[in-house]
Amino acid sequence: MVQILAATSYALVGILQFVPQFRRQHRAWHRRAGRVLAVASLLVAISAVQMTLFYQAQPGTGGLLYVLRLVFGSAMAACLVLGVTAVGRRDVAAHRAG
Repeated sequence: MVQILAATSYALVGILQFVPQFRRQHRAWHRRAGRVLAVASLLVAISAVQMTLFYQAQPGTGGLLYVLRLVFGSAMAACLVLGVTAVGRRDVAAHRAG
């Protein structure tokens, strides 16, 4: 349930974060939405890794898919931490890259 709610909010709110014109015209919204999206994306990443590790594998899934889920879930969390850390330092260039 956490994965579904967090991913849905991330997808719906997050799309406007990447529209340059909207971001420039609505800076306060961008900041507030960014905080919400940081929490949502962290929940998505953590729940994805948790489900991979603790839920029973379904038929047709193999070792490669297991590893890819762990890699991408972990990479998502790492990129999130890098982006939030960069914006906290007011390093906008690194925030955009992260």
